[in-house]
Amino acid sequence: MRGEGFTLIELLVTLAVAAVLLTVGVPSVVDWVRDGRMTSQVNELVAALHLARGEAVKRRTRVVVCASADGASCGGSGVGWEDGWIVFVDTNGDGAKDSGEALLGQAAALSGGNSVKAAIGSVSYRSDGTPAPLGAGTVNGVTFTFCDSRGAGDARAVVLRPTGAVSTGKRDADGNALSCT
Repeated sequence: MRGEGFTLIELLVTLAVAAVLLTVGVPSVVDWVRDGRMTSQVNELVAALHLARGEAVKRRTRVVVCASADGASCGGSGVGWEDGWIVFVDTNGDGAKDSGEALLGQAAALSGGNSVKAAIGSVSYRSDGTPAPLGAGTVNGVTFTFCDSRGAGDARAVVLRPTGAVSTGKRDADGNALSCT
């Protein structure tokens, strides 16, 4: 009478098939998680820019989005967009979050070791929904470049046009490939 269970050959074949499936499947799952994280972070910045633009028009006053590490004030030494950002009503137009100015939104620091770089530390929307001058060399707009450990090949861009329109993609405001350096 034959015993119940697996033979050694059946067990080894099953383990070999499982090893092959894991070798093929795990890297794609890791990339899927990284893609999802980056997409979420890109969408969070796009939502903040849309919120600021809409509130500037609705309230007929300046609204600012700026890099913020503490969720209460703009910038500071060594603070970048990857440290988080805030959206606030800038009633006195000085570009700084002062007491009494309404905080409309905030985002925490990026997770997963991701970074985001931009040539500007803040965006100030006027009451007509256009951004205040974005600075020298920004004829076509400003690019926020999101990067993770995979480098420029998987980087994402959020492009803010001088009209106030926001778009996402794999190229900068001038149509060039993205750089994570």
